Amino acid sequence: GDVEVDAENKTVVLSKIFKWYASDFGATDREVLQWVIPYLPSDKARQLEEYVQAEPDETDPPFIVDYAEYDWGINKK
Repeated sequence: GDVEVDAENKTVVLSKIFKWYASDFGATDREVLQWVIPYLPSDKARQLEEYVQAEPDETDPPFIVDYAEYDWGINKK
């Protein structure tokens, strides 16, 4: 599935595969996003790069990572 990035609301929606195999992609949401960035179209990558490279700031909430339902139909193709 496609990665959805909503910079205004600071949300990212990833495939549920990233949740199921979290240890393969990173120990934290920030690490998972760092792993994903090189595979994103440039507009989405830019939106996330600033976040993952910045120091965590208590006054600025992090991106919320959510996971889309997996489409098992793609396995039938």
